[in-house]
Amino acid sequence: LDKQLAPGLKWTGDALYQKRRAGGVIFGAYLPTTVATRIATPAPISGSTRLGEDQSYYESETTLATTGLQWGFAPGWKASVDYRYAKQATNFREGNVNITNAAGNYNLTQFTQIQDYIYNQVQTMLQGRLDTAGIKHQLVFGALMQELEQQNDRGSNTTTIPGPGNIYMPVLLPATGLSVAGHTLYKFSTIEQSSVFASDTLDISDRWSVLAGLRYTRYVQDSFNAIGAKTLSYSKDATTPTLALTFKPDAETALYASYVESLEKGGTAGVSTLNANEVM
Repeated sequence: LDKQLAPGLKWTGDALYQKRRAGGVIFGAYLPTTVATRIATPAPISGSTRLGEDQSYYESETTLATTGLQWGFAPGWKASVDYRYAKQATNFREGNVNITNAAGNYNLTQFTQIQDYIYNQVQTMLQGRLDTAGIKHQLVFGALMQELEQQNDRGSNTTTIPGPGNIYMPVLLPATGLSVAGHTLYKFSTIEQSSVFASDTLDISDRWSVLAGLRYTRYVQDSFNAIGAKTLSYSKDATTPTLALTFKPDAETALYASYVESLEKGGTAGVSTLNANEVM
């Protein structure tokens, strides 16, 4: 939706809802890890092979909404502010295929779980054009704030289906009846990212242009246990560049080279590792 509120001032709004369910799923296939039980890697199988139990599934529900204002306050100049909310709720009953020998026999460790991801984001931007000494500039200035809250299951259910199944002659294993009924969520982690950025695209001639930009990002991640106590805090900040050179040999063709750096979220060590819960 959009509405012109006044000359140069426009409101926009967008919303999306999606529900997706996949059946007959597994989380992954695993080989024995100790020296005493190690086996040769089995031969590959078709990606369409179904190894999950009869009623296994993965379900996700996504809700997204955005609203914003755009203000063209002068020729070639505009300002904008946008807010976005997004949530993905998942629940699943899937399992790990534990291969026990080189012949491809396996048992299935099945678990049920719910998990939510909730985003809130605000971005403001100022964009404009100006000429200096015969060079045209396309300027962009902005600021961004984003928060992600991850909510985990307080107590997922796990069971082992002894099988045996076989990856080369798959037979659907019997349903276990595990359910997410009665499961509740707790705040597992929050990630806050704030950044400011600026860029300038210089049209040096009809054929050559250069883009140069900088972004400063501040990243903060906190983790919590099921009773709400903070268990880990991690923070990092960085200033990163964006550079690009574009050449247009004719009106319909553009050749370019670019270089970009960014601060990106790393992984978190699993609970069974020596460095459990360490943030990379």
